[in-house]
Amino acid sequence: MLIFDYFFYASQACKKQGVILSNIKEIFSAQRTFFKTGATLSYEYRFEQLHILYDAVKKNEKDVLQALAADLGRTTKESYLAELVPVYEEIKLFKKNLKSWMRPQSVSTPIHLLPANSKVFPEPYGVVSIFAPWNYPFQLLMTPMVGAIGTGNTMILKGSEYAPNVQKIMEKIIAETFSPNYIAYISGGIEQAKSILQEKSDFLFFTGSPRVGQIVMQAAAKHLTPVCLELGGKCPAIVDLDANLEIAAKRIAWAKYFNAGQTCAAPDYLYVHQSVEQELIEKIHQEVIETFGKKPMDSPLLAKIINAKHFQRLSSLFSVQELEFGGASSVEKNKIEPSLLRIKSWEHPLMQEEIFGPILPVLSFQNIEDLVGSLKDRDKPLALYYFSTDSSKQDYVLQNTSSGGACINDCFLHLANPNLPFGGVGKSGMGAYHGKQSFDTLSHKKSILTNKNYLDNPLRYSKSNRFKDWIVKNWL
Repeated sequence: MLIFDYFFYASQACKKQGVILSNIKEIFSAQRTFFKTGATLSYEYRFEQLHILYDAVKKNEKDVLQALAADLGRTTKESYLAELVPVYEEIKLFKKNLKSWMRPQSVSTPIHLLPANSKVFPEPYGVVSIFAPWNYPFQLLMTPMVGAIGTGNTMILKGSEYAPNVQKIMEKIIAETFSPNYIAYISGGIEQAKSILQEKSDFLFFTGSPRVGQIVMQAAAKHLTPVCLELGGKCPAIVDLDANLEIAAKRIAWAKYFNAGQTCAAPDYLYVHQSVEQELIEKIHQEVIETFGKKPMDSPLLAKIINAKHFQRLSSLFSVQELEFGGASSVEKNKIEPSLLRIKSWEHPLMQEEIFGPILPVLSFQNIEDLVGSLKDRDKPLALYYFSTDSSKQDYVLQNTSSGGACINDCFLHLANPNLPFGGVGKSGMGAYHGKQSFDTLSHKKSILTNKNYLDNPLRYSKSNRFKDWIVKNWL
């Protein structure tokens, strides 16, 4: 899920209401000045901006879908469901709950601090820089942007140069809708991304690969900037001997081959109990045929690989002799058909990095306890999917594995629930967002204690140790 590359498009000046900001340093300065006015702090302002964003996306919906089709080869229906619906739902959720989320939350106050009261007050960080990848270039920029608007921050947005058509429409939407003093979209590639990272953001939100996440983390450390890193990883799907194989095959095939496997939370590899391995593979193959036809390369439902570089990388990871099905590819179409192959160990090239393509390696296991033990030695994935009808084994797997999120008897639908935090752990990321979690992530929680003047405990002013002795005796 790479966001930077040495190929980049010329950056363009942001224009709005007669204001021309010629470089990134000026944009940061203008946004910081605007933020200091306090204009973004009120509920009314934030609510209005969310409403304006919703209308702007609706107005440009057709152009967004066309840009996604040009860059990723997805159908209109799939892009609408994967990119636009989550943004609309996130905006609606924020508008519905924003007033209550903004309200200071009262917490209890110890008796020895009475008559004071204590509250937690959410406040914006300031200038938030958001970096989005190419695989869902609209949704993965807009969703955290909704959170940044709702929390009262200003924003620097950086999309991926790998999705140039989406870059153009995103730049158009933002430039026509918002002042760059408030929200600015930066086109371009690695040079523009570096320029953003060199400046002091008050919060960095990055979605991309662990490798580039390390670069973002290093840049953040220079300014002690807090971060949210949504990274990739090798997400396992595990099918036990008691699973419903019909359902498991459908859901794994859908999750793996949607968007040609270019999804950070897609099943990266499959572990299946050896007693049902062959049957499950046959059912997955049948599901592929039912979805994409007997000639998947001709199916409009098969998205293309984003560019020639990634096409070549994927093509080099496996040989045709290993395949159970699939394997065909087209340089002209930049497509690789849904493929599955059996492998014997983690030494295989497909297991050395996140695949990020329509290729599913399958390994077998005999004992779920042994498998769980071996997974503990691997990097923590963004998601884990376990298929079983045995609730005790479900509990065992969830309690003895660590992952950013998980599904039982399904794949990546936890991303679709805005009430569930979405984020990684360990190498798959830090921090989370979606819904209320976006509000919490992009807000600083300020602790406030307000005391009264009608009662003042003299013991705390005493030069003796009476107050200390009393606390020790009664409270410790």
